[in-house]
Amino acid sequence: LMEYLPKDPNLDVGSYIKKKEEKLKEFRKYLVKKEVVLAITKYLLALRNAETRPSDPASYLQDYFGKYRDPMWDEVDKMKAENKKLSEETIPALSAKMQKLEKDVHNALIEKRIKMLFKSLEKDKADCVNFKTLYKVLCGGAKFEVNTAANVDQFLKFVKSLAAPEDNAKLQEHIEYFEKGVAGEPPFDGDLENEIFVKIVDSLRKFQLT
Repeated sequence: LMEYLPKDPNLDVGSYIKKKEEKLKEFRKYLVKKEVVLAITKYLLALRNAETRPSDPASYLQDYFGKYRDPMWDEVDKMKAENKKLSEETIPALSAKMQKLEKDVHNALIEKRIKMLFKSLEKDKADCVNFKTLYKVLCGGAKFEVNTAANVDQFLKFVKSLAAPEDNAKLQEHIEYFEKGVAGEPPFDGDLENEIFVKIVDSLRKFQLT
């Protein structure tokens, strides 16, 4: 009964109910005309006369009338599959490419920094840096027995060898030691027993030019 009552209390209840009944009557005519009532009646009769009544009448109803599927659902499934592919394949692949690109850019910037350091260390534009010079900028001392001269590629390789391949933080720390020395502030002046300095000097002695 409540569904026949208007939401607006100012409306005439009688005319409102009449309109509702007319719409319901039209809907019933539509169901009869389109044989929906007949189809449902046949289904109910088949269900009543069945030797074994189905445990799931809803599924039985689908089997009886046929599983109609609107073509729009195919579009929905297609979009779901595309979204799944994006989530599982495309996005992770793009993320991996971005990480590699960031890593490549970072490594390129470090190499550029090392090459600029090389330019600051080379003398008379000889396109090489003597390891005695490296020793001097680190500790301020002039006495060093190794007289190796490295070109820019060899110098790049040497500086990178001072840290593990993925340890960019440590690599940049070593670059800073040389940069301080070039700026006239040898980082290990008066501290020749420093563990880091000892390791760098050992690397200077052992490094092989190739």
